[in-house]
Amino acid sequence: MHLSFNVELMNLFIGMTRGVAGLPRDLAQLGYITRCIEFRFANGAGDQVHPELILSSGRLGHSLLLEWKSGPNTEEDQLRRYAGVTADSLRANAFLRVEECRQHDITVVGRAEHEERIAIGVERFNFVLLTRTDEGLRRVRNAFAVPELNEVINPVLAVDWSLVPCGFFPVDDSSELWEFAQ
Repeated sequence: MHLSFNVELMNLFIGMTRGVAGLPRDLAQLGYITRCIEFRFANGAGDQVHPELILSSGRLGHSLLLEWKSGPNTEEDQLRRYAGVTADSLRANAFLRVEECRQHDITVVGRAEHEERIAIGVERFNFVLLTRTDEGLRRVRNAFAVPELNEVINPVLAVDWSLVPCGFFPVDDSSELWEFAQ
């Protein structure tokens, strides 16, 4: 089954935190767990953010807020709202544990063919930009707040895309009707 971009990334990251066979195990080994899937919460200014996925590692004191971009454009207002996320808003509104919120990164993941356009959008916010390439996930811009993640994706985290599971998050709003029916 061919997975949509969004479903593929969701299943990849969840699978990596769970140590699924065939996927890179680095995130699981660093203590990252899946904390929230498409959970909407208020940032420090009270504006709503809606990351695709939040991963957290209590051991590293770090959380990743992941946003997928399947097309070439970013939305200035959306990125501005993400820039307003604070440790306090992650604890109080996204219900993360204190030890998971010492540092956090907003991470935009896009398609390699849209890398230049997406990079222009995220440039002023200093968010981490990853792109999905045939080889895996490539870090294009900026560094993570924790060195351990920079070492993992330096600059590419090799992924065999044919091994990404489809069972954690099988469909999304871009899925075909037959996928919902199945």
